[in-house]
Amino acid sequence: MKQKIEDVLRGWIVPGQRLRFCPNPGNSGDALIAAATWQVFDNLGISPSISKPPEFKQGIAVILGGGGNLVPLYSDTRRALERCLDAGVERCILLPHTIRGHELLLSKLDDRFTICCRDRPSFEHVVRHAPHAKAILADDMAFSMDIRALERRCVTLLHKIRLLFDRDWQKSSRQWRRALAICCPDESGTLTILRTDREVGAHVGRRDDVLDLPDYFKVKHGGRAGCDQVALDLFRCLQRAGHVVTDRLHIALPSALLGVSTEIIDNNYGKLSAVFSLSLPGNVLIHKQS
Repeated sequence: MKQKIEDVLRGWIVPGQRLRFCPNPGNSGDALIAAATWQVFDNLGISPSISKPPEFKQGIAVILGGGGNLVPLYSDTRRALERCLDAGVERCILLPHTIRGHELLLSKLDDRFTICCRDRPSFEHVVRHAPHAKAILADDMAFSMDIRALERRCVTLLHKIRLLFDRDWQKSSRQWRRALAICCPDESGTLTILRTDREVGAHVGRRDDVLDLPDYFKVKHGGRAGCDQVALDLFRCLQRAGHVVTDRLHIALPSALLGVSTEIIDNNYGKLSAVFSLSLPGNVLIHKQS
């Protein structure tokens, strides 16, 4: 049965224990996930410190950010979980993720690990290969986003000051702003955003006239100010569209949350259809892989 991630975290947290949060590295979609996660932390009254895997130590409690990183294409979350095992952390929770492969790693996870899955195939995979860990089925973190609260936060002077010291924002903001400026709906009101990386669907041809907007912001350190600003920028960009066509999960999700007509092209291993089947079944048109 699907659980609300806020309730999962509320039951997982031990009062008084210092928490470490390791945001998932990636692009603007991962910034959106991190921004939503910080809002959940606010609601729970906790303030985890950002920590990277090399800093994990014995006895600490680690929250690993949600995303789509625990698949064979990537290694960041795999390395973070391996570090948790090697360092002997007291507890670790992986926020809602797409999970494929990594069977040997999963088999090593014990009852200190809570693995949250954002689709049923991931959940079934974890139950099968990580029998000693706790498997949870929960929506992608983006579904917990309070857009109005995000807007209120991003207009404050404190937020603007924090952006000046946000390393990801300082490195990527110029190219991000340029990409936003040209990412506009066509004459019919359709906004098309298609990926150009290794997850592109087999039936999606390369189009030089289409921008892969999420790839223009890079999350490395995961500072809150930059993630908040990018998340708000995404929502504002998508609000201008009458219809969105995309194979990017974190373009499709905020579009659907805004009520924008959304047409989804699945990625090459079925990530988008699996997440939407759990969280918004039947609400959007999805072109699946054949």
